[in-house]
Amino acid sequence: MRLSSMSTAKVLFGRCIRASAVLGLALALFVPPALAQTGTVEGRVTVQGTGEPITRAEVRILNTDIGTQTNEDGEFVLLNVPVGRQQLRVAQIGYRMGLLELNVRPGINEAQEVQLGVTVLRLDEVVVTGTAGGARRREVGNSIAQLELAEAPDPPASIEMMLQGRSAGVNLNLGGGASGAGGTIRLRGAVSVSQSNQPIIYIDGIRTRSEGYRRNRPVAGYGGRGANVQANPINDINPEDIERVEIIKGSAATTLYGTEASAGVIQIFTKKGSSGAPRWTVQMDQGFAQMQPFGTPLNPYLNLKPSEYANFASDGTLGGGQCSELIPNQDCSWLRNGHRQKYSGSVAGGGDDMQYFISGAYQKYDGVLPNDTENKVSTRGNFSFNIAENLRIDFNTQYTRNKIENTAQGNNAHGLTLNVYRAERNYFGSNDPRDLRELLNQDIHTDINRLVTGVTVNYTPKSWFTNRYTVGYDLAHQELRNLRPFGFVRAPNGIIGSDQIIYQTLTNDYVGTLSYGLSGAINGSFSFGGQTVMTREVRTSAYSENFAGPGVPTVDDGSLYIAGENRVRNVNAGFFVQNMFDFNNRLFLTTGLRVDGNSAFGESLGLQAYPKLSLSYVISDEGYWPISLGQMKLRTALGFSGRAPGTFDAIRTWNAQAVGGLPGYEPGNVGNDEVGPERTR
Repeated sequence: MRLSSMSTAKVLFGRCIRASAVLGLALALFVPPALAQTGTVEGRVTVQGTGEPITRAEVRILNTDIGTQTNEDGEFVLLNVPVGRQQLRVAQIGYRMGLLELNVRPGINEAQEVQLGVTVLRLDEVVVTGTAGGARRREVGNSIAQLELAEAPDPPASIEMMLQGRSAGVNLNLGGGASGAGGTIRLRGAVSVSQSNQPIIYIDGIRTRSEGYRRNRPVAGYGGRGANVQANPINDINPEDIERVEIIKGSAATTLYGTEASAGVIQIFTKKGSSGAPRWTVQMDQGFAQMQPFGTPLNPYLNLKPSEYANFASDGTLGGGQCSELIPNQDCSWLRNGHRQKYSGSVAGGGDDMQYFISGAYQKYDGVLPNDTENKVSTRGNFSFNIAENLRIDFNTQYTRNKIENTAQGNNAHGLTLNVYRAERNYFGSNDPRDLRELLNQDIHTDINRLVTGVTVNYTPKSWFTNRYTVGYDLAHQELRNLRPFGFVRAPNGIIGSDQIIYQTLTNDYVGTLSYGLSGAINGSFSFGGQTVMTREVRTSAYSENFAGPGVPTVDDGSLYIAGENRVRNVNAGFFVQNMFDFNNRLFLTTGLRVDGNSAFGESLGLQAYPKLSLSYVISDEGYWPISLGQMKLRTALGFSGRAPGTFDAIRTWNAQAVGGLPGYEPGNVGNDEVGPERTR
């Protein structure tokens, strides 16, 4: 237990930010939309020169929320388009953006044929991460990588596999071949000395947990006596549900994220529905993992090498017999061929007022170690509602259930691998497979249930004023069970550890953008908004040993047991302003300022400000640029962000401690009321 206090000013500050965001949205929502006649726009999008259809291209009426995606034949239909002069924008990855002037008439279908030319720099590609709203790549002065699932040569087995080697500066340290093992992600290396270097993760605008789940280890005794496997929350997402991924690798674009964004931002966008008949997709994947033989024939067990024999003798015998004779119906290999199987399906479609995308997947992975198994079920439902011409609401929900069983490994005296590696110098003093096989009589289970859900409201009361409000919730429940039963070879009286952990992340995010024109060649946009992110972790753990006898034990079956509880809550709240000047659609200057408060900051520190400045110049749009040299954009950016200190670093804490049966306290954190974030430039 930890005792702490929180500044009343900080609590009020967080409440004010949330209240202002909700109030701003409420005021915008009550502005009555203007009544107007509408028409219909339909057409087809093709590749310039070849006439091939372009699927899943984004088609949108500028300054409205009226938009859709093209179907397999490149066709689209837009309903309820306000009459009069309108601009139609068509964009797709790998093609130049198309912009058409329309004169929409009441009730009449306006047929359009749009041809897009192939491009490499994708300057007119729209990105969202790090921008107040959708911005073209030509306008952005910092580095934003964008990965399209459709561009992957093969369906990735996980999000980590999708990110691996796909973008410069993205380093992924895979967690090994054990079932459920996740890796660590680094964007341009480490940025923090004492805190996490994991980038923050957003899914459809919802802040989610980015740190790995807890390892399955008992709370008492030697901490390494478990699976030594850490699952990564990013792998809870079904890769087939992903439309694209955007990555910010530095601090220059973190005006919208402030504190916590110094390690970078990864935002995942899942698939949406589009108007038209239901489109069904069914997929089945099968694969295997195999450890290559290594070591020598005389030392098969030393390196976990598959072998028919269970000995180190030159004649291939152990006690005068082969392994299959010593252990009937068992081979003597500690390794096996891992089998991965996955079955998934989805349906997408909708009408003019509602579009949907629904998916489900089941995955089972039997790892290369004897007890390794992972069973994962995931479902997703994305729904978009066009309430009015200028009002759209998006619901996104994901549920994942993951059950992982692991083999005891690592630097673990009770584990298989350490004892196998040491051969006759292990904790048995023998490499007899009959002894080593007893180490598999452990139950190491990790069960994870996770729900990520959220609502995004986009409202455009005027063509020059857009509003976006997102509220999201990420809830994960992790149950850890680590059992060495009564009669276990290395702990004859039995040991059990049990953990129940709840992770919560609540996001409130509001962004407003005002577009304006200063002259014919100079335009701009002014953005403002606020954000709150609350994270909470509650852990209840128990441990016991010395069971009375065999059976299926619980913690209270041991004659000696301990228990503990830990609760941690952190709130980060901030607001930002940002302005972008557009000079002749080729030179873009952006300035911004983010101001943050965090419950982990010291009371004497106050708020933290993170400025930003960026410049983007599409020099190839100048008249003097030779066409033969293709496209070129020059950019530079400077920005600041931070990494918040530990939740209790600023506070003097005391830990409850019983001594000789009497309650008492011992010193915890020293505390520092001036501690602040690790700032990154």
